[in-house]
Amino acid sequence: MKDTTKRRRNFSCEFKLQIMRELERGKSNAHVAREHELREGQVSKWYAAYRKGGEDAFKRKKKKNNDVVKIADLEQMVGRLHVENDILKRVSGSLEDKLSQLRKR
Repeated sequence: MKDTTKRRRNFSCEFKLQIMRELERGKSNAHVAREHELREGQVSKWYAAYRKGGEDAFKRKKKKNNDVVKIADLEQMVGRLHVENDILKRVSGSLEDKLSQLRKR
C-alpha cells in the first residue's frame, strides 16, 4: 500500500536565494518550479517577498522564548493582583470605619 500523505517541506534561506538568482538570470517562474519540483505559485510568493524585503525576507524569525512569555504573563498577573489588593484594602478600611460607627450608636 502506498503512503499518499504529503508532508510539508521546509526550504532553507540559501535554497530560496538560489531560486531568486535563477529568476534574476531570466528563467521563468514555471521553468524554475519544474526544475526544482516546486509549485509555480510558491516560487511567485517567494519572489514577491524577495522584491519587498530582499534577502531578509527569507531569514527565519526567532520565536519568543517560552520563559520570556511566561515571565511577561506572570508580571501582568502580579500587576492585576496588586491593583485588586489595593481595592480590597480600601473597601475593607471603609467597612471597618462604618462598623465602628455603628457600634458606637
